Amino acid sequence: MTGRWLGASAALGRAVPVDETYPHICGRPTNGTANNSNLLTHRDCAACAINRGPARPTAQPAQEDVVSDPALMLLAAYALAAEGLPVFFLGRTKRPVANCPNCPKGDPDHDPEACECLTCHGFYAASTDPDRIAAMRAAVPRGLLAIRTGGPIAVVDIDPRNGGRIVPELMPATRAVRTGSDGWHLYYAHPGGALGAKLHGYPGIDIKADGGYVVAPPSIHPGTGRPYRWIGDRPVAAMPPALADACRPTSEANTSRPFRVLLTGSRAWTDAAGITAVLDRLLRCHGPALTVVHGACVRGADAIAESWCRRNHVAVERYPADWSAGRRAGPARNAAMVATRPDLCIAFIRDASPGATGCADLAEQNGIPTLRGPRPLDLPDRPHATVTTLHGGRGISSPEALLEANLNAVRNAPRGQRRTRLYGAARGVARMVKAGAITHADAVNALTDVGREMGQPERDIRAAIIGGFRAESVATEGIAA
Repeated sequence: MTGRWLGASAALGRAVPVDETYPHICGRPTNGTANNSNLLTHRDCAACAINRGPARPTAQPAQEDVVSDPALMLLAAYALAAEGLPVFFLGRTKRPVANCPNCPKGDPDHDPEACECLTCHGFYAASTDPDRIAAMRAAVPRGLLAIRTGGPIAVVDIDPRNGGRIVPELMPATRAVRTGSDGWHLYYAHPGGALGAKLHGYPGIDIKADGGYVVAPPSIHPGTGRPYRWIGDRPVAAMPPALADACRPTSEANTSRPFRVLLTGSRAWTDAAGITAVLDRLLRCHGPALTVVHGACVRGADAIAESWCRRNHVAVERYPADWSAGRRAGPARNAAMVATRPDLCIAFIRDASPGATGCADLAEQNGIPTLRGPRPLDLPDRPHATVTTLHGGRGISSPEALLEANLNAVRNAPRGQRRTRLYGAARGVARMVKAGAITHADAVNALTDVGREMGQPERDIRAAIIGGFRAESVATEGIAA
């Protein structure tokens, strides 16, 4: 095994090979004031952590005990940069620092990659230059340390709050971080090619690769006050082919991947026949690939869908709300379901239910085709094995219907939400472009036409399309000014 212990090398000022027993670095002097002293403590020492094993502290440490002492944070940043990982500093809430006035967000004429500003444009500011890193830290002295992903690494981001878990058969042991919210960041060598934002078929697991970032130790989670921690000192492992395949975007993934339908509805919904007819038609279309995502309510639309899935042996992803969180529980659950990027949202709303309405609205805003109160005839009735394509698209059962659903989301939007819905539709249509289901020119023309149809200014139409395409990593060249 080759390589070096990062934390020990940074603390001792020399390369410590990985074939050497990890040294205790506690007691080493620093220039900061961690733990009201100028010495590294056992909390900062991986050898102490290894001796302690997986046990957790009996009390949550105060933020000042483990916060990023400036010297420790810079040591960590320098060590990562020396390994070739570009780093930068976020604000104190895991979000990038706001751009300066000279760097307007979304300006198509301003190249964030070439911008010389220290902290603008989020991960585009990342660097391996020690002098630039020190200047960034001085500019954001209380910010969180972050690593720009892509290039040499891809990170599997596991969030147990949204149902994420380590999948041993897919995820071999590798360099790992325990996050401040009890999740995991698993670092793998980038396998090459495009990677998607989600691990197909596994809720609560994101992929941070090209165009992304992760928070790095020793940052403190702003919500829990707990630190991000390296667990052991394993080297970065190669990403196995099975995991890489599951990370590929839809256009590169096997077309037998799950077709995930988010079903949201009122707890007062009682029309089981209506839901059954729609799900029957989806099953005829997609066969065993159909997966139903719902909020696990014990009555209403969710319960009807759950019963149907059991009878028909259809896969289910359940997202029960944590009602101990009070009124925020329902919106948080809906946001978690939408964040998994389902292929379709169907909403069965009764009496203007705010929960189901909010979930459908959120899905539309995120570019997910959404049908409210759908009837069976609103859906295609073709077997999954015989998908029709538009311009060679793969894995989309009816590109024309999918395009129309995206455009109808704009047409049905209230007056004050049309630009937001146009942005969401642009994201949905951009994914069709990536899948080869529609040409770039046809996509831009369709979105421009629906924007004009709904009376949107040309500038707003162009901004919404460019923003949606960029969010899905689709080229924006050729979109007329």
